[in-house]
Amino acid sequence: MLVRWKQRLAPLLVAQWNGSSISFLELVGGHWREVDRPDRSSSPAQKLVLLIPDTVAQYKLCSFPCDLVPATALDEAIMLGQEEWNPFAEESRSFSWVGRVHDRWLVAHWVWPLREEERLLAQLPSGATCTHIVPMLAWKAAQVDTDGAPVLLIDGDRHALLDRTGMPVRVAQCVSSAAAQRFWRGLGGEAEQVARAVCIEKTPTWVPPHLVQTAFTARTPNSVVFQRGKRPGVRDFFDPWGWRKPIAALLSLLLLWIIVDAATLTWRNEAVSQQLTTARQRAKQVLQDRADVQHLYHRLTALQDWRRQQWQTEHFLAKLSVTLPNTTWLDVLHMGDGWADLRGQGRNVIELPALLGALPDVNRATMLNAVQPDAKTGLARFQLRLMFSDRERAGEE
Repeated sequence: MLVRWKQRLAPLLVAQWNGSSISFLELVGGHWREVDRPDRSSSPAQKLVLLIPDTVAQYKLCSFPCDLVPATALDEAIMLGQEEWNPFAEESRSFSWVGRVHDRWLVAHWVWPLREEERLLAQLPSGATCTHIVPMLAWKAAQVDTDGAPVLLIDGDRHALLDRTGMPVRVAQCVSSAAAQRFWRGLGGEAEQVARAVCIEKTPTWVPPHLVQTAFTARTPNSVVFQRGKRPGVRDFFDPWGWRKPIAALLSLLLLWIIVDAATLTWRNEAVSQQLTTARQRAKQVLQDRADVQHLYHRLTALQDWRRQQWQTEHFLAKLSVTLPNTTWLDVLHMGDGWADLRGQGRNVIELPALLGALPDVNRATMLNAVQPDAKTGLARFQLRLMFSDRERAGEE
């Protein structure tokens, strides 16, 4: 029930290159279902993952000692190492899957040309927003349930050894059964810990006969690929790790509020005691307190008047948003003492003075520029001034 609720609120779609065009898959009920194109209007939390083909991305397993490279400097060390082995002379993009074994960092690292990524992004339909970019192998490996033991993942002629966390630590292209057997023998002692093989295709190249073969089951990948593959500016509302900073800031603010509130209460108690003592000693202090109360009353009255004026301004803006046609967009809104300037663009903007001049609070609406619609788009920029008949109703700054 919880999984279906999450899939409904945050649909997960995958865009992959099939050799001639982009195809889209959606995870529904534990199965990948092919769809024509993503529907961005279905949910604002929708994820669209672009998969980089294995033929484009170059894989390498990197290792760093934990005592020399702390976690805070790991990304920098990965990029420095990439400069030494990167096979692409042009600008490139990368993806890292980080794990730790004893006292060493293990990093499954992929790199691909930036032009290939841009080419795939250009294939997406207009209106489709790509939220994550992940290599194909990393995406499939993240869906495998390793059950805490190394697993052999076979995807056609590509064989990959996954560690206990699902991270690929050995990868090879095995176009024949002989090549697959050489890859298996090359694993050495690592192969002794493998008891299961996950086959994505029904007819794999070659599977060690003593391994238990299980079919590939589609599921939501682990959070590693979403964290590392997330594009800049994208927030995953269903990732608890993504809320760590806001929650930490909220807790810090709450703690600060408690401290300030306790200090304020202590200070107020001391102030009240001092006032009572002073009141007993001097009768004039009572008159001073009365004057303070009257001053506070005037300030509260002024605050109430200001809030009333603010509401009136918001009321005018609400009527303006309803009155403006859907084909008109505002870029700038300035409000002054009895006037407001509107600048923007839209269609049929010549009708705006009559339309906005009919508002109850508007005395006159005047166009300040010559309207010249664009021959191709039909849009025209406008600058309009509204003069209010009553400043108190239209709001006053």
